[in-house]
Amino acid sequence: MGRIIVFSVLLGLSAFGHAQTYADLKLDFASPPDSARPWVLGFALSGNYSKAGITADLEAMARVGIGGILFMETDQGVPEGPVAFSSAEWQEMIQHLMAEASRLGLEINMHNA
Repeated sequence: MGRIIVFSVLLGLSAFGHAQTYADLKLDFASPPDSARPWVLGFALSGNYSKAGITADLEAMARVGIGGILFMETDQGVPEGPVAFSSAEWQEMIQHLMAEASRLGLEINMHNA
């Protein structure tokens, strides 16, 4: 029975590419690698955003350890903001979002629906 359990554990560890030592696991748990950082949903509601707001939000996310954002432009019945979807100003905001995310080490994924 003991051999089966040991074999199963070793097989499971090899599925991840390599077996980590207890010390490695402890270190990764205490200080997770970037690949383990959580992501958040980022909803831009009806054009209600600004470059200053984008920067403030992304800096706060980076400060608390967020790894990335799934960005989605939405219309939820709130009053229309100053940035019309797909306008030149909107494209400038998206470029700013991408540049700031890069500066802060955050990843961005754009929702396409």
